[in-house]
Amino acid sequence: MRELNVAAKTIEAQTGLTCRPTSDGEHVRGIYHRSVTSISARFAMLEDGDGFSLVPWQPVIEQHLGKEVRGIVSGRDVSWRFEKTRGISL
Repeated sequence: MRELNVAAKTIEAQTGLTCRPTSDGEHVRGIYHRSVTSISARFAMLEDGDGFSLVPWQPVIEQHLGKEVRGIVSGRDVSWRFEKTRGISL
């Protein structure tokens, strides 16, 4: 937890955004900007427009870099939900 707090403070200083801590069972949503690696874990940075959250990272999220993602935090895991974007195809 201490490593997560240090990472959050570093990102706050770099971006000017405020970290929003998450809790078990919480729904998260935001643009996946990057992963943050600490000694014991890896986290995904989700920016929601007003701030950001650091949630447990999983390899499946990497293909959604720069896109909006949603999930439900469950301990050290996240149940990710990815929606296909709709638009006009050529």
